[in-house]
Amino acid sequence: MRSALESDHVSEHLHLWIDLIFGKHQNSEERFNVFHPYCYTDPEDFEELAKKNINQLEGIICQISYFGQCPLQLFKKDHKPKKITL
Repeated sequence: MRSALESDHVSEHLHLWIDLIFGKHQNSEERFNVFHPYCYTDPEDFEELAKKNINQLEGIICQISYFGQCPLQLFKKDHKPKKITL
């Protein structure tokens, strides 16, 4: 497992994964990386929903419990690939 994760192939493509999970392609239809809008909701939005409609809030929490929540987007530009030295 360790040798696979430290392989040149992973090093060469890690920046693409970072872009999908934390970068500008996090919500990208062209990269087929789109989730339900509730997966992108910020905690502050939950507080506002709780004030307006508790039933909707419970539905959102159920959705997130089954499908998860996407991390916050950290990068706005493409992540640079790792330089591999031979």
